[in-house]
Amino acid sequence: EEQEAIKAANARQQIELDLAKQRFQTERKAFEDHVKSFTRSEEDKNLILMKLDEVSRIKQAKELTDDFEALVERRTMVEKQEEDAVKARSELMEREETVRELALKVEHALEQADSEQKEFEESILDRTRVLREKEHELKR
Repeated sequence: EEQEAIKAANARQQIELDLAKQRFQTERKAFEDHVKSFTRSEEDKNLILMKLDEVSRIKQAKELTDDFEALVERRTMVEKQEEDAVKARSELMEREETVRELALKVEHALEQADSEQKEFEESILDRTRVLREKEHELKR
């Protein structure tokens, strides 16, 4: 599940990166079209396009760096979540074992209470029987 979550996060990030590239290409195309509309000399147009390419590469490098840093941060967060999940699983297993032990103790205590109750009931029945016998003897 965690690996699938990582894959899904990577896929979302790839989609975001592709969309960002697409937006940038659209903006670049619009800007290039705008530059071409000017009646400047061919030399000025080439210089502007070279600067535009340079800015494009710088912007793309910054976006890639930001995306990489975000991926590293997300990976660190996922690793922390994995560690927390392992700890939680361990704690859960310990609690389950404790519950099992307590259930056995409760079961033993209930059995003992049942046994004591039966002994008590038998004792009362014996006393009642003895009293009835004495009462019967007294009546005679």
